[in-house]
Amino acid sequence: MKTYTVDISSLKYLEEQPTIDVEGDVFQQHFIKILKGVVDNIKIHDSWVNITAYEGVDNDFHWHNEKDKETGFLTGDYAAILWFAGEEDQGGDLDVLENGDLTRIKFERGKLIIFPLATYHRVSVYRGKRRRMSLNFTFDYVT
Repeated sequence: MKTYTVDISSLKYLEEQPTIDVEGDVFQQHFIKILKGVVDNIKIHDSWVNITAYEGVDNDFHWHNEKDKETGFLTGDYAAILWFAGEEDQGGDLDVLENGDLTRIKFERGKLIIFPLATYHRVSVYRGKRRRMSLNFTFDYVT
């Protein structure tokens, strides 16, 4: 697992969007530009946005990986999460289980987390007043 800090200033406009279409080539090209210099030479296979809002009930995610039979097999060798909106110190942290070790990564806008597709992970309850948003994708490195 690796973590990076990414300049997300060009994603500010997404915070107020009710829905976000991540399937288009324009969005993916824009996104790859954001990652340039941090994660280069990648082919994105699947991408989606998670939007979490605290409305008085728990909103955490169960343990899962992106290669699980229950959630469906996604393409690629790696999964990545880029946090781009939300309040820090309000939960929404990422727990990652690697080689029997549990690591908690604190939610921080602009943090990019990359791990192998089969890595089990979950998100803790988020209690912020603003929506917590992450761009998630699976990918392979290309040469």
